[in-house]
Amino acid sequence: MPEVYIGTMKKKKTIILLASLVLTVIALILRMARVETSFFRVNEYTVTLENLPPEHDGLTVAVMGDLHLKRASFENGFYDAVSEVIREKSPDLVLLLGDYLSAKDRRSLLEVDNMCQTVSKWHGKYGTLAIAGNHDVHFEKAGNLAYVEKALKKAGFTVLDGSGVSLDIHGKPFQIAGVADRDDSWCRMGKIPADFDRSFPVYGMIHNPEEMYSVRNTYDMIFSAHTHRGQLRMPVFGERYLLLRYRNGWFGSGVRKHGKCVQFITSGLGTSAWPVRLYDLPEIAWVTLRCPAVSR
Repeated sequence: MPEVYIGTMKKKKTIILLASLVLTVIALILRMARVETSFFRVNEYTVTLENLPPEHDGLTVAVMGDLHLKRASFENGFYDAVSEVIREKSPDLVLLLGDYLSAKDRRSLLEVDNMCQTVSKWHGKYGTLAIAGNHDVHFEKAGNLAYVEKALKKAGFTVLDGSGVSLDIHGKPFQIAGVADRDDSWCRMGKIPADFDRSFPVYGMIHNPEEMYSVRNTYDMIFSAHTHRGQLRMPVFGERYLLLRYRNGWFGSGVRKHGKCVQFITSGLGTSAWPVRLYDLPEIAWVTLRCPAVSR
């Protein structure tokens, strides 16, 4: 076979391989930047608490966080779809766990009014509560945090910051405290309201899951966000999530136990510095609480 022909065939194969590689990379980028950030899953979790009163068995909690507001999420109907799920499933409680803004994208502040109109549809039967995250507190001196909290209150949310509420659900107290994510969050979170009855579960809302180690002896269950589940996850590495490693190890999402305290971490609805996700769709976390005496 002539050498010229062989050389031409090799060049064609090289071009085909390079073209295939380029197309694969483009497809992956589109999936990461467009597809997996534009859809979400409703992920269901069950948490059994030893001292949960039987009257609270089966309570459903919709947990969301890390919205990191972007105009595109309003324009493509993403939040409208979330509102429809909340309306259809009608949770007993709705918890928002902070980071409505993006510290590196000041345009997110312009979307707060849109957020107010949207989250006003995200209500629980017995309670609708919110805390602020680290991105919201980042520009606190500029008044951004106050602006966000005002919008949440206008939308019908009870905003917790070093405070707590006791909700009467089926004649028993549902006691929950929360704090905005500042440097001293762990300290303020460790002081639960004096009128909480410790014979019933005490729940906490704290944005950064690592603060669990400072308050795990105070609460029966902690709800957290912040991790985004790493945003990028490679299946071959199993539970080893990329991007986020803390002093005390790796944090992903889902249910974790710390002694008698249960921690739940949601992977969130938005993206932060990297506007991409891979094998990690945004989620509405649907947490069902169970009492051992009833569920056996």
